Parts: sequence; C-alpha cells; structure tokens
Amino acid sequence: MSYGKDVSYALKNAAVSGDLERVECLLEGGAHDNSPRLYEGFSALHAASGEGFILIVKKLLQHGSNVNAATIDCGMTALMMACQGGYLEVVKDLIEAGADVNATQTTDGVTPLMYACMSGSLEIVKVLLTNKADPRSLTNDGHDAFYYVAEYENTH
Repeated sequence: MSYGKDVSYALKNAAVSGDLERVECLLEGGAHDNSPRLYEGFSALHAASGEGFILIVKKLLQHGSNVNAATIDCGMTALMMACQGGYLEVVKDLIEAGADVNATQTTDGVTPLMYACMSGSLEIVKVLLTNKADPRSLTNDGHDAFYYVAEYENTH
C-alpha cells in the first residue's frame, strides 16, 4: 500500500506535537518517515528530535527512519537538531542508531558539536567527543567549535 503526502504530513505533525499515540497508530498503519519530506524539508525524526520527544524518536528509529537524513533547506540532521535543543537522551539514542557525529550543515558547515557548544550543553559535548566528533572541523567561514563556546558565552 502506498501512502500519499497527507499521511506523511500527518506523521510529521504528530511527531512535532509530541503525540506518541498518533505516531504509533500511523506507523502501525504502514506510514513511514522516509518519504519525500514536506514539512519545510523536515522528517518526523527531525521534528521529534528538535523538540526532545525521546519516546517518539525511539519509535521512529524502530520503524526505520533515516537517522542521517538532512533537511532539504539547509542540510540539518536530527542529531544537529537534538544538539541545538540540548536534548541529551535524544542525542545518545541517535548516535546509538548510527547518526554521523561529524555531519556538516550544507549551508554553512556547522556540525553537531558546534550546535552543542551553542546550546551550552557540556554533557552533549562530552558524548559527541567520546563518539569521535572532530573539534577541529571548520565551518564555511573558518570557525571551529571553540568559537561557538565563546560566541554564545557558554563557558560553564
């Protein structure tokens, strides 16, 4: 059975609003998260990761969501969104599922580690470094992760 754009959109809406029951219902009905992305280029996994909805993230990963899919508009991954939001448990689950800790955003080259530095989450920074995130990676403008620590005054 092939689901159209409406079901894909419904899955993304359920994920971004934290509606686990609806996400489960849609997935059990055959919806999947790897269809062409409609919601500003985001998948349901992006939406749930960016909001810190760990149970929905787990469910989507169990149903085969592409952990390294990038948004259409700027190339953000679910891991970048979780790092930006400071969602440690989501970050851990995404990495365990195979998320690329050194992925770079297509528009400016920002990495998950840089987003973690921006958010001020030392625990996420530690997790990323433990999983071989490269602190020497540079953005398109030549900035590294340490720049973002200083820029966002996250020195604690």
